[in-house]
Amino acid sequence: MTTASLQSGSALVGRFQALPRSLRWLVAAAAGFAAYFLVVEPAVDYVTRTNIESDSMALRLQRLDAEREARAGAEQTIATGIARFGNVEFPGDPEVRSVEFNRQISEIIAKHNLKEDATTRTATLGAGPLAGVIGSDKRIERIVKELQITATPEQVIQLLADLERLPIVTTVSKVQIRKPTENERQGRKVKADISVETWVVARKGKVR
Repeated sequence: MTTASLQSGSALVGRFQALPRSLRWLVAAAAGFAAYFLVVEPAVDYVTRTNIESDSMALRLQRLDAEREARAGAEQTIATGIARFGNVEFPGDPEVRSVEFNRQISEIIAKHNLKEDATTRTATLGAGPLAGVIGSDKRIERIVKELQITATPEQVIQLLADLERLPIVTTVSKVQIRKPTENERQGRKVKADISVETWVVARKGKVR
């Protein structure tokens, strides 16, 4: 610091001390207010904004972490389902899907050396997430094949496993097993009623 600066500072101090006491208090108060509004308040605002931004970032990170865990759980569920039941095809064209569905079901039944006794019906699927995917001018229909099978318990289990692994099979919606009557009984065989479904996309108002 130069000699001129020291002299200037001493002169200011002297002038301040020469002021009346009330005026000195007024100057000191003004300096205090100036220091508060120019330094303290901006610093407080900065700290407050920083804390708010930090809290907001922490909440976003928590949400992202929760979403990541949810996705990981969903992916694990999907992977387990695929490993257990196989892939499932998206609902397809009614005409093509119906023919292919019946063909594949017949092949699976023949593979297990069983007799096919079946009826087929169509039902409209209720409202659900798929409605937002296919568009408002279409609807999801269920093609349901009702199978009546007479086989051993082991054959029924193997048949169900193969049906569930078919990508064209959307769901096996019903399985009922009962003992055959005395006239139907052959060895250890049971009677199984199995409902197998595939879903298709049909235009609303179209009569099939």
